[in-house]
Amino acid sequence: MVIEFQKAEDVKPADFKPHPLAELFPMMDDDAFLDFAQDIEKHGQREPIIIYENKILDGRNRYKACQMLGFSPRFKEYNGNDALGFVISLNLKRRHLTESQRSMVAGKLANLGKGNLSKSANLPISPVSQPEAAKMLNVSERSVRTAKQVQKTGVPELVKAVEEGAVSVSAAAVIAKQTPEKQSEILSPKDERVIASAVKELKEAQNLYDRTVAAKEAYGSPEPLTEEDMEALADAVGTPAERSVVMSVLGIGEQVAELPPPSVFIDQIPPAFERTINDEINSLEGVLNWFDAFLKAWKAKE
Repeated sequence: MVIEFQKAEDVKPADFKPHPLAELFPMMDDDAFLDFAQDIEKHGQREPIIIYENKILDGRNRYKACQMLGFSPRFKEYNGNDALGFVISLNLKRRHLTESQRSMVAGKLANLGKGNLSKSANLPISPVSQPEAAKMLNVSERSVRTAKQVQKTGVPELVKAVEEGAVSVSAAAVIAKQTPEKQSEILSPKDERVIASAVKELKEAQNLYDRTVAAKEAYGSPEPLTEEDMEALADAVGTPAERSVVMSVLGIGEQVAELPPPSVFIDQIPPAFERTINDEINSLEGVLNWFDAFLKAWKAKE
């Protein structure tokens, strides 16, 4: 059945404000709202907007769509005694919220009845504990703690991204540890793959830092080496001078291994360098003799 409605020129957006309990849940994202508004334009307002304490308890998107279309909304007063349970039940049944979105709702819920929120809204609600909020929204207590941290330290666009389902609450928790400027920079591409890649890099850096801190706590800072320690180390790996000599010898071997065969190499030597080689021929013979003696002595040692 198509619901009849009439246009109302005198309805203003400020006529009704959302109730704080309604704002526990996010509004529709732009694409979903556009589809929703088009449905109302075609079929009318199917469900009334629920009013409680002269504020919108349920139906913010319906009210917004009617305002945009210039339609006169239909209202109904809530007369029950559990407004919070009413809002949670309706939204969980009606909307397909991700676990991260539900965690954000639970994070807000755990703040109800205490602090500035309850005082400013005059909510007659007793404090809701994190375990209670987690149970109401069917999420883990850990995810509620994570959501509260994101709500506390995350920039507004990060909180909005999680509430809209664009970013998971676990990824948001990693981003929220950064400075506000860095958070905005990570979110600026608005590309889920780019954001996921940035989060992965942050996690790897955090894991490395955590392992370093854990190792330091477990073993403490290294004590300065004693003379006995230095002598033992020298016996095992040699002195710096000795290690330098060994590396030089090995380095020469690596360089020679990269050279072309001697017959080819001779043809590649520019004429201008032939005299230089002739002048250094005795030195080259000395190098060859040294390596020959070294190899013989090393093999004899084995």
